[in-house]
Amino acid sequence: MKKCIILSRVSTDIQDIKEQEDNLMRFAKSDGYTDDNIIIISDKESAILLSEEERNGLNQLKEYINNCDIACVYVWELSRIARDPQILYSIRNFLVQNKVQLKVYDPSLILLNSDFTINENSSLIFGLYASMAEAEMRQKKVRFKRGKIRNLKIGKFIGGKIKFGYDLDKDNYFIINEEEANIVRLTFQIYLSGKSVLQTYNELLERGYEVNFSNVQNILHYEGYTGSYIFNGIERKLPQIITQEDYDRGRKQAANNNIIADKAKNIYFCRGLIICKNCGSKYVAVIGNGQYTCNSLFNKSVTEKCKSTSININLLDSIVWAYAKEREMIYLLVNRDNDVKLFEEKIQINEEKITATEDKFKKLSIKKERNSDLYIDGNINKEKYNNNIKSIDIEILDIKKNVEKWESENKDYDKQIEHFSNNYNNKTSKEFIENNLINLSSIDNQHIMYDLIHKHIKKITVEDDVKFKTKTIMIYNYLDKVTIYNVNIRTKELNEYAIFENNIDKILQNENWKNDEILIRKYYEFLKRF
Repeated sequence: MKKCIILSRVSTDIQDIKEQEDNLMRFAKSDGYTDDNIIIISDKESAILLSEEERNGLNQLKEYINNCDIACVYVWELSRIARDPQILYSIRNFLVQNKVQLKVYDPSLILLNSDFTINENSSLIFGLYASMAEAEMRQKKVRFKRGKIRNLKIGKFIGGKIKFGYDLDKDNYFIINEEEANIVRLTFQIYLSGKSVLQTYNELLERGYEVNFSNVQNILHYEGYTGSYIFNGIERKLPQIITQEDYDRGRKQAANNNIIADKAKNIYFCRGLIICKNCGSKYVAVIGNGQYTCNSLFNKSVTEKCKSTSININLLDSIVWAYAKEREMIYLLVNRDNDVKLFEEKIQINEEKITATEDKFKKLSIKKERNSDLYIDGNINKEKYNNNIKSIDIEILDIKKNVEKWESENKDYDKQIEHFSNNYNNKTSKEFIENNLINLSSIDNQHIMYDLIHKHIKKITVEDDVKFKTKTIMIYNYLDKVTIYNVNIRTKELNEYAIFENNIDKILQNENWKNDEILIRKYYEFLKRF
């Protein structure tokens, strides 16, 4: 006896595929088929989302008909084959061509006459239900899209990869993974301190966090951490990890970062601070001629090159360091109570970095021993062994250099704390000022100098006053107050001819200094000269 096929399919877990199969089994057995000649094709797939070629059930159906003696196919309803009329008619034509009967349980329908021609009444019903299935498919697509949009708006998972920093609760709503979220916050904190993406990545590694470069890039680019972002024109809600302000600052910094200065081995104090007055681009440090120069000169897409003036790197760095020392002294006079904590936090960060290197040293030592074993056992030759050992030694040397740098910074920070501690209870402004003048003047760690400069300076502009002779330098602080210098680039003579005048008044607002106005004014005048 010929065989028959029972085709059952559901698109969700809610629908009961077992009920379909039981009813269709009874249907087939009433036509005389037995368990031995009934083939069941059962699958869970979507008639909305999959094409005919992608439908596993339909592919199996065709394979059985092509390779077995199949007389009839039983289905629960036409929509179980497909909701797309084009697919339905394609399957109908395939069955007619292979002289295979189609029987539908609901509504009751027998497609072919006894001579395997299409029954006209059945054909009408088939066409009607094909149209109905198509309409239902359109409605389901609309409902599916509407449901997807609703879930996006209320912070519910709709599929795909779960973003770093988040988990799902039992109802599939996004919740914050605090351990990962802390890494997200720290990444933005480091990046917004003025570092590049690469520097941020290295800093995280130095602190012992297991991240890769693409992780850091993805974190800094993902607006969803702010609590919402636009996805295909729809606002998607998520639990907030960072502020919108921090994300916007990060994007602005990314747009302005220049690649040339980031790759420089030397520390250029004015990196990222100098803004071109003509075109708005940032200046970069050009190693070849020792000048800060407008970045637009290196942009190949710019047809008309900017004619902004350049300035000697050493000259400008000296000026901004003198400016930063003055501003730091003012800051200390106003805010000295808070600075011990700040330096202690910096020391703690460096200690974390140093501790993280211990594990790296252990791994490299093990790697060295393994190479020795491989060489002794004859698994690698001497040349390979020497190259491996050399590579490991270079890694160890780099780590040692970093450790020395962090230890050096901590000594400077300790020196700062010591001066604060010694001077904290000083009864006279004179002692406080003199001690901190000595302290600031003794700083020679370029990393600390860089940080102090970027702490107090928001931007710098440079323009020619007398071409090839004098330049005007304008330094803006974070309150957009301006200090203007005129410098003779030949003699290096510097004139400060405009400065905001509220520093002394600001200092005297502090309770510590209100009885020492005359002394403060005297030492402030001296301070401006050092």
